[in-house]
Amino acid sequence: MRVPALLGVLLQATVLVAAPAPLKIESGPGPNPWTSLKISSDPDRFQFAVVTDRTGGHRGHVFQDGVAKLNLLQPDFVMSVGDLIEGYTEDPKEIEAEWKEFFGFLKPLKMPFFFVPGNHDVANPMELAAYRKTVGRDYYHFVYRDVLFLCLNSDNPFPSKFGDDQLAYVAKALAENKGVRWTLVFFHRPLWADHDSRVKAADTGMDKLDSLLHGRPYTVFTGHMHHYTKFMRHDQRYFVLATTGAGSEMRGPAFGEFDHVAWVTMTEAGPLVANVMLDGVWDENVVTERSAGFMERLNKAIPVQQGSLFSAEKSIHGAKVTLRCTNDADLPLKVRLEFDDGASLRPETLRIDAVVPPNSVKLFNLPLKASGELNVADIGPVSFDWTLSYDTSDQPPLKIRGTSRLYVDGPLDLPARKSPVVVDGKLDEWGALPNVCEASRPPQPRDGQWSGPKDCSFRFAVQHDDQNFYFAAQVTDDVWLKKAKDDPYNQDGIWFSLDAEPELNKARPEKERKNTFWLMLLPGKTAAESVDVGREWSPAGVRGVCIKTKDGYVAEGVIPYAGLASRLGKPGQAVKINVTAYDFDPSESQDQGIYFHWRPDGGSGLDYPGAGTFYIQ
Repeated sequence: MRVPALLGVLLQATVLVAAPAPLKIESGPGPNPWTSLKISSDPDRFQFAVVTDRTGGHRGHVFQDGVAKLNLLQPDFVMSVGDLIEGYTEDPKEIEAEWKEFFGFLKPLKMPFFFVPGNHDVANPMELAAYRKTVGRDYYHFVYRDVLFLCLNSDNPFPSKFGDDQLAYVAKALAENKGVRWTLVFFHRPLWADHDSRVKAADTGMDKLDSLLHGRPYTVFTGHMHHYTKFMRHDQRYFVLATTGAGSEMRGPAFGEFDHVAWVTMTEAGPLVANVMLDGVWDENVVTERSAGFMERLNKAIPVQQGSLFSAEKSIHGAKVTLRCTNDADLPLKVRLEFDDGASLRPETLRIDAVVPPNSVKLFNLPLKASGELNVADIGPVSFDWTLSYDTSDQPPLKIRGTSRLYVDGPLDLPARKSPVVVDGKLDEWGALPNVCEASRPPQPRDGQWSGPKDCSFRFAVQHDDQNFYFAAQVTDDVWLKKAKDDPYNQDGIWFSLDAEPELNKARPEKERKNTFWLMLLPGKTAAESVDVGREWSPAGVRGVCIKTKDGYVAEGVIPYAGLASRLGKPGQAVKINVTAYDFDPSESQDQGIYFHWRPDGGSGLDYPGAGTFYIQ
């Protein structure tokens, strides 16, 4: 029987690849969309978890959270290293209640749990008797897939000892299991590094245990110290685990302080240990459509400065500021504001906790005080930390944290000069540039976009003579990105704006404002290569240059008074000025670039009266 031609082509094009059962996959000619078909299916490979200290100053709900997340991870079983109840009492009713509570925590666990006692669990003879009655043996062993598990009591006898009976038990268990591929040892106190001061190191029995284990591959797991450390002893690994709810400063991995379970994969080469942080494991509901909506509302609720914090005086002893927080969710919003005690201006109450009712706005009226008289021009941004959260019963905690700044403005001097500026990108004739921007005003860069003043910052000066208004800036920028001239807002450059009639323009619609001018300058390697974006449509004589430097670029610009309907130069006349540096790196798009503002961007809705006001001298 002949095979039809088309079917013959198909049979030649695809073949069933020999692969470990139960994998079945068809392979075509040429490259295939996988790296290999050697899937790990070793029947001797298994995974288990180790929980560590729950008590010793327990923190509520952490251990229960660990149980829920172990059910998500689905290990074969769960080991422990002790300190499961607070203990340290001889009241039998109290001990009974604590064990009853703990077994309640374990009830939801969907896999076996193996106990190991800690000092809190067996701190006295009464507790040890209660442990043996409630839990069972305080030391024992078992074998699983040719791996020996030794579960010991490092406080038998109490404190900090492996007694002779227990060591004899270990010797017998080891002798009966000489051929196992690995031995795993679990106990509470890391007696080689930390033991009760009433017991000499030589008397803990640790050296004898090490001697019994010598000559076989093994790994030791302990707890007790509430911070994680891996030791290498006798060419073997000895682990001190962190916490699963016990007292801890929780300063993070660098300090070994975190809540976790140790995730152990038994391989041919021995146990592979991973630390699974509890706050990094969530079920499939980590984000739902509902919770995403709440997070959007949290971002909208970030406290913002309401109105201006502007002083007509050049020196102050204090100020008043109002923060606005908007909650447009159907849940109460918890707000925490925290101010630095060392700030030049600060409220009397450094921490404020409040609740914003559903679908409402709350204003925080904050009087700020200084320790003495402050020059307004020298006052930097007043930073404060905020935490916003919603409590929901069916989601992970909905919480965001961040830092915002309050800004103080006062009158700034716009000095006169005796001779015109030569606009050539050379700043020798300017002297010091007094206006410094090392922290962007709102809208600020998102987290991760800005790494500090070397990434993007600038300083500038403004001056005038009888004919012109002048501007100069020196920008620090660690990476220079230059694109086509017709894409000015997606590359490095500096924007300068001038409002010669700020009081009149406040009452005018944006499109009808008069005597406003701007310069957008893009750096080049020379003055001739720099780009003045607005030169083609700016009034006659308005121009600037921008030149690349070793660590950024410099810019100069001029605006002739002839282009202004109302002449500048009158003493006491006010002008409003803003400067923005555009900072893009080669890997960034417009959505990822930094717009680094000296004063809030006028188009953001966050501008305030008096911001960037200079008075002509």
